[in-house]
Amino acid sequence: MQHMADVESAGSSKQFQAKMQSRNDAAIYLGYLLPNIQTQLVQSQIAKTGMENQLNYAQGLKNFHEKQRLYFYPYIFENANANIVDWAKQTVKIYNDLQKINLFIVFFPYLILISLLLILSQIKFRKLC
Repeated sequence: MQHMADVESAGSSKQFQAKMQSRNDAAIYLGYLLPNIQTQLVQSQIAKTGMENQLNYAQGLKNFHEKQRLYFYPYIFENANANIVDWAKQTVKIYNDLQKINLFIVFFPYLILISLLLILSQIKFRKLC
């Protein structure tokens, strides 16, 4: 029953993930122009609490549930006794987001802003002198 509900809602789930990804992309592009947004994105990325991390976690959770479903469904539909299941294999799983932080991408928007301010200040300074 749960699997049928997952299959039925797959379309809207993909739309939601695409919407969240485009929202995250828009925030990244705004971060190139606004340093406060870039700082928030960097801190979220370091803490692994950003939208990209959330989308990766949701995909990892979906994969985990798929593995569990494929493992248990044969036992469920064969009306097998619970003693047949190897419960030692069922351990606590921990999600690890192995996404690396690229320092160039972190500092590039700041370098753009600093360069832009330096260029503008040089132009203004030359006009004054």
